[in-house]
Amino acid sequence: MTCRAIAIAGLLATAAAPLGTAQTQLHQARTQLERCQGGWEVDRRDKVAACTAVIDGKQLEGDEIATAFYFRGEALKDMAQWDKAMADLTEAIRLAPDAAAPYAARGDLFSNTDKFDQAIADFDRAIQLDPQDGYLFRQRGDAYEGKGMHARAVADYDEAIRLDPRDDLALSTRCRLRAILGQQRDEAAKDCSPAGASGSGGRRP
Repeated sequence: MTCRAIAIAGLLATAAAPLGTAQTQLHQARTQLERCQGGWEVDRRDKVAACTAVIDGKQLEGDEIATAFYFRGEALKDMAQWDKAMADLTEAIRLAPDAAAPYAARGDLFSNTDKFDQAIADFDRAIQLDPQDGYLFRQRGDAYEGKGMHARAVADYDEAIRLDPRDDLALSTRCRLRAILGQQRDEAAKDCSPAGASGSGGRRP
């Protein structure tokens, strides 16, 4: 092999090495993202660690980074680390403003801290983005109930139940609020009966 050929071969080998490293890092980042999004079987602290690795690694971008912030925010919310969760969910919204889930999660966080007006605003936006998700109406109904706006809450529970007739939490809460309002007592009794008989349904509040 000539000296020129040896030099070219060396340059090619040098160029290939970083590419392989980059591909490995990208694969690792996506593996961490899968763990970041893990279900109940993944400990919340492990989720936070995996999401943090994705965010700090800077190998992913766009919707994938927004996903990491969203799931880390959800895990931090479950760990009652409210300020950190709020920062992550707000960043997820900034990166993916047309995704309903981060608005719903931040709205839930606002409700948990009795900031019901902010919660309702976030649920409004989530519902605009995903109007067929009954769970969003139930969440907004919970925020209206927190404000003491029972009639508005009942209207949202109506819609939640229309979209998901098996949402027993919406049924049982609507039953209770109808009793408080002293209206539609026959309908309230119907709500209470299936909700009490079939156990809790729908997603967690």
